Amino acid sequence: MCNYINQSIHRMKNKWLLPASVVLVLVCGLLYSWSIYVIPLEREFGWNRSQTAFNFTVCISFFTLGMFLAGLLVNKIGRRNTIWLGGIIASSGFWLASYSASLPWLYVSYGACGGLGIGLMYIVPLATCTSAYPERSGTIAGLITMCFGLGNLLLGFFVIAWLLEHYDWAVALRTVAAVILLASLSTGSFIRPGVSASVKGGPAADDWGFTMKGMVSTSSFWIYTAWIVPCESAGLMVIAHIVPFAIEAGIVTALAALAMGIEATSNSLGRLIFGYLIDRVGRRVTMMLTPVTMIIGLLTLWWGTPAFGFTALLIGCVIVGISYGSIYAQNVSLILQFFGPKHYTSNLGLQGFSMFFGALAGPQIAGFIQSTTGSYTPGFITAIVIVFIGMIFGLFVKPPKNQREIIKRNNDFVGCGTD
Repeated sequence: MCNYINQSIHRMKNKWLLPASVVLVLVCGLLYSWSIYVIPLEREFGWNRSQTAFNFTVCISFFTLGMFLAGLLVNKIGRRNTIWLGGIIASSGFWLASYSASLPWLYVSYGACGGLGIGLMYIVPLATCTSAYPERSGTIAGLITMCFGLGNLLLGFFVIAWLLEHYDWAVALRTVAAVILLASLSTGSFIRPGVSASVKGGPAADDWGFTMKGMVSTSSFWIYTAWIVPCESAGLMVIAHIVPFAIEAGIVTALAALAMGIEATSNSLGRLIFGYLIDRVGRRVTMMLTPVTMIIGLLTLWWGTPAFGFTALLIGCVIVGISYGSIYAQNVSLILQFFGPKHYTSNLGLQGFSMFFGALAGPQIAGFIQSTTGSYTPGFITAIVIVFIGMIFGLFVKPPKNQREIIKRNNDFVGCGTD
């Protein structure tokens, strides 16, 4: 009887889910295009690197807050309304940022509103797609998160860079605002799971999971966080500073912008490659590859760029990009595997707060060090050390001890416990 019940449980796939999610997440990738605005704003207003870096910290901080709030809002107002709300907030923020004449205005408009709105939008397609295809969670997570990084290349390097060259940063920000609003309103209705069919009167067989409170009470959550935060910190430091770092190392502006685009492409490929690897070789291997490649990439940028110029910059950007991108494919898959699908959206949103600490430690500290010493060298050394520490924690990441008990309890309730 149980075998018959298990075979009868299925999900009708929503054929528009993946295409709509890809479009929306590509647009959300504009979050990472901040680096290209840094030099124009500093030249026009006389701001220093620490001040402009803080805007990226604010943006990432509110981005993580948006992801967390989206996990709560989806259950109250639905996926479509959460996406629409995020689109309105983000587009309003970028539009207002185009009128920036002071740092507080920039921090509130671009940083707070832009980051919050994109966070609200981003988590919905990510969680919906991954839970809709649990048998390929790593690959799907890699595909969706790849689009997040790819958006910075397609829209950041090609569109925003062109607008900055032919117009100015204000026109670029207004264009971004219009694109975000259009994308959110047009895709929101299509990002929803298919219709589930299960046994009447009982939950689905895969309807198990830790609540947010249950998740944070496990040692697995905190050990994993100690692995992910250092890696995020280093990756975000490079994203926030790659263009000014390259220019100050003697690279011309056009090639520095190209390096940002290459990093974004590698970031995207890293998500797809590691999403595939998770399903093939397992997380233990991938969780070691991430910090090792990050350290190699940081060393290449720090030591190689001043000595070998654009070639070393390009190689370093590729390595760091792949490593940084791998973090998010692993994160999306691991939260689902460790803590279950039942509270997946809210748990994924909560784990997104790790990026807040990464943004606080990486871009801001590097910006402060550069403003104080005139060099990025101490920042790179600091990043390498903390990534190595994170790698040690990665050796001890494993599923929660009571995971099997929670799964068995759910299966027993459905009527399909093991005999």
